[in-house]
Amino acid sequence: MLIMYCVVLAQTLNITIARISLAVPDDNVNYVNKQSQMNKDVRKEISRSRYASEFAIKVFTSFINITLAVYKMATFNKDKKHDFNLEIVLDSFKKCISEDQKVILLEYLSAYHELCRFFKLTGQIFSFVARDLEKKMKAIEYHLNSQHGNSYKTVQSMVAFEVQSKTALVKHPHAAGTRTLIRLHQALEFILAFMIRIREGDEHELMSKLAWEVYIETLHQHHGWLTRKLAALAVYMLPTKKQLIDVMCKHDYDRVMELVQQVVETGQPVYNMIQEVLKSNDLLHAL
Repeated sequence: MLIMYCVVLAQTLNITIARISLAVPDDNVNYVNKQSQMNKDVRKEISRSRYASEFAIKVFTSFINITLAVYKMATFNKDKKHDFNLEIVLDSFKKCISEDQKVILLEYLSAYHELCRFFKLTGQIFSFVARDLEKKMKAIEYHLNSQHGNSYKTVQSMVAFEVQSKTALVKHPHAAGTRTLIRLHQALEFILAFMIRIREGDEHELMSKLAWEVYIETLHQHHGWLTRKLAALAVYMLPTKKQLIDVMCKHDYDRVMELVQQVVETGQPVYNMIQEVLKSNDLLHAL
């Protein structure tokens, strides 16, 4: 299978080379910009060519990094014990819903911080997932610590504030809290579904097959070509259910099985509540 990914990588390289050949040196672009008589369509075409080459370079760089990681980690490292703690996730989800039935953002992020640690602890395999989650958590924390922080105490108040100010889907200069929440919400669907399958599966079942099936059912529809390829590479490296739990988790196998069930039971109401908030504001399919 690794050979197949190398073939895809080679194809990516060919695309990259082809797009780079379209690029125009900065000096030429500056020259074009100085010519007021130059046809506007020509300038647009030059801009598109440069964008295509820059995009191709980013695609190639990301793909080569994950491929090198796979090359260096031919098997999941079963020798190093980690301390991913599902009790932290459970405790945060328990505190997520307030007495007045609102989702408290700080507790939601607290659960995600520990979930992010899981992906970090896998090393290079899921490093791209960890980086993406950290970026999204920091985006919401930026708003929590801003002058409008009081409007970001709960999911409901954040969405109401940003919808009213027409900033719910803003991407720059700082990604909107609602926009970021939508992505985290999509990821939580995958995480909870994955935990349900872990709870139900045999201890010798390969997590690579299980994780890919859950990914196809959930996150796949929200991701572009590159992310899908990275996900395929990452899940391919996963070991059996028991090996994954024994290596990654702080607690023993039986305790983890109990915690997985409890996390699903407490996390699902949080997911459902956010789902309803986004749906009522017509934001479920906004991205």
